[in-house]
Amino acid sequence: IILGVALLFLSFRSVDWSVFQEALQSAKQDWLLFALASVLLSVGLKIARWWILLKNFQVKIPWTRVMTAYFLGQAANILLVFRTGEFVRIGWAHQSDQQDLVEISGSIAIEKYVDLLMFVVAMLAVSATLPENLVKNAVFFQKVAIIVSVILGLVILLGPWIWRNYFAHRQWHGLLEKITIRINDFINASLWLRKPEKIFPVVLLSAMIWVIMGFTNKLLFTSL
Repeated sequence: IILGVALLFLSFRSVDWSVFQEALQSAKQDWLLFALASVLLSVGLKIARWWILLKNFQVKIPWTRVMTAYFLGQAANILLVFRTGEFVRIGWAHQSDQQDLVEISGSIAIEKYVDLLMFVVAMLAVSATLPENLVKNAVFFQKVAIIVSVILGLVILLGPWIWRNYFAHRQWHGLLEKITIRINDFINASLWLRKPEKIFPVVLLSAMIWVIMGFTNKLLFTSL
């Protein structure tokens, strides 16, 4: 709790509250309330999606701990570069009596990968409505995002097969043996990625989250 309060304090410390107050007073209050409601809805869906991912990875964490870890991670992301606040989320969600660090990290990795796919879809959809000069500037980022998403998708699909055929049966000793055991456990816990009935809820929630985030931006611009 103390860590969460400290992170929130630091994240809000640089806010110019006088400018913020003026912006609120000049904005259309009704639209702002709708925007706030959509933000809360998207956050709730993000927490629900992560909880489903954790469940798919066979990680049992109390709902309150999932919420706390998520908000602490987001607060830390405001302060830290390259979204390293996710390490805060992993650390807080980790249960000392469980060997779940790899699975928790995997759940966040899949979460980010699905968001990358949604980002690619959003870029392709939005580019159809952008002026030609902006589309030219966005083409490079679209190509990079598509290439990265394809590579990561191949890693997810082929990684377990490569590991089992070329590495899993080798004899390792010491630290490497322990790492091998954890990788095997992680791959076994990741088999749900081959089950459409488990993937569909994650993809559906992700699509809803991105639609709501786009709707939130529209509401904010309308309120100004």
